[in-house]
Amino acid sequence: HLLAKIDFRAYLTTGFDEFLEIEYKDINKSLPLSKYYKNSIDEAFEAYQMEEPFILKLHGDVAESSPDTLTLSNRFAKSRLPEAIDYPKQIRELLTDLHTVFVGFETSDLDLEGLKSVVNKTDELHRWLLIPHSHFHEQVAEQLWQNDKIITLHYENRVQLTLFLRKLEEVSTALQLLEVYLSYVPED
Repeated sequence: HLLAKIDFRAYLTTGFDEFLEIEYKDINKSLPLSKYYKNSIDEAFEAYQMEEPFILKLHGDVAESSPDTLTLSNRFAKSRLPEAIDYPKQIRELLTDLHTVFVGFETSDLDLEGLKSVVNKTDELHRWLLIPHSHFHEQVAEQLWQNDKIITLHYENRVQLTLFLRKLEEVSTALQLLEVYLSYVPED
C-alpha cells in the first residue's frame, strides 16, 4: 500500500506484483497503471517516455495464489531457471535514467545481481536497497556502494520499514518551491 502511494514513475517486478496492482488501483482510481510483460517491453518504454505510470512484470504474473509461475523470487531450484537473466536495452535505459529503489531482494537473488549490473553507476542518480538487517554484512553494503553506487538501508523489522516508506511518501508528495533567476543578453 505504501509503495503504491509513492509517486513512482515505473514499477519493475519479479514477484508479488499483484499486490502492487491492487493497491495502486485502489489509491489511484483516475489514473490506471498500465501493465506490460517482457515481451511487450517496447510498449512499456513508450509509456515511460510519455511519463505514464506502468508496471513491467519481468517474470510474468506472480502472486501468492499462483506459486507455480516460474520466477527467481519464489525460489525455484536453479536447474529450473533460465541460464541467465538478460535484461533488454530498454531496461538498461530506464535504470540509467531514474533514481531507483530496490525492495525485497536478498544477497543471493539473481534478479538483484542482474538489475544492479545495469544501473547507472554515476553519482548524479540515487539508488537505494531496502533490506532486512540480518541479510547483509557491512562489507557487502560497502561493496554495493563502491561497485554499484547503491546505498544499503537496513531495517530491523517491518515496523521500521513501514516508517521509512511513510517518510519517503511524505517527502515525495511535499511541494517543493524553487527560486529561479534567469539571466540573458538580448543578442541571444
